[in-house]
Amino acid sequence: METALEEMEVRLKYLIFKRNIDYKSTKLNIKESKTEKLLSVKLPDIPLPQFSGKYEEFGNFKSQFISLIEDNDGLTNTQKLYYLKFSLTEEAKLIQTTDETYKSLLKALEDRYENKRAIADSQILSLINLEKLKYESAEDLRKLLDAVKKNLRTLKDLEYERNNLSDVLILNLILQKLDKETRKQYEITFKSKEVSDLDNLLTFLKNRSLVLDGTFLFTYSKSFSKDQSYHKRFNRRDKQKTKYHHYVNPNK
Repeated sequence: METALEEMEVRLKYLIFKRNIDYKSTKLNIKESKTEKLLSVKLPDIPLPQFSGKYEEFGNFKSQFISLIEDNDGLTNTQKLYYLKFSLTEEAKLIQTTDETYKSLLKALEDRYENKRAIADSQILSLINLEKLKYESAEDLRKLLDAVKKNLRTLKDLEYERNNLSDVLILNLILQKLDKETRKQYEITFKSKEVSDLDNLLTFLKNRSLVLDGTFLFTYSKSFSKDQSYHKRFNRRDKQKTKYHHYVNPNK
């Protein structure tokens, strides 16, 4: 009796062990199947980054190119040189080197375009020369906002951090570029004589563009409904006129 019980216990343990093995194997097969499916998915090709010779764009171009091409161990230096030349456009492709090698061309680009002073100057000038808005426009507000944010981000990458003085100067530069109505609406938001905050202004401009978008859609929808109503009335009158002429001149 004891022997039969022991055998039954052993068989039961074996069945439980086998079930666990089958379960783990099934999970592993499912995982491998999912991995194979992911690997079989055809991802779109990543295009080579382009560099035209703008100082503020070189840092981003260089980091992307190094990640895609330089760190690729499957490429020879000759191939890397070809890809680097292919990535250069406009002014940047005119740069000359003493040696026809990848390292030489990359070094020449670094010597010319990794110029902290030139990049900082270009960003300050870009802020000063922001295009003045002539009338309310959600699209123009977004363009102005994006340009300001891009300049601030580039200056931050150069380790020029914002402070109270820079914020006041930039804020007033932006205010000078706003259209009259947007400037008026911004001034209405003040409840004291305190100097405004740059972040508050940027948030206001973002919200203002959303409001203008909504107003445009509402106006367009209303105008479209009027046009549809007018055309319906016109078509109805035209049909009535046709019936009248047919009644008066039945032979026509």
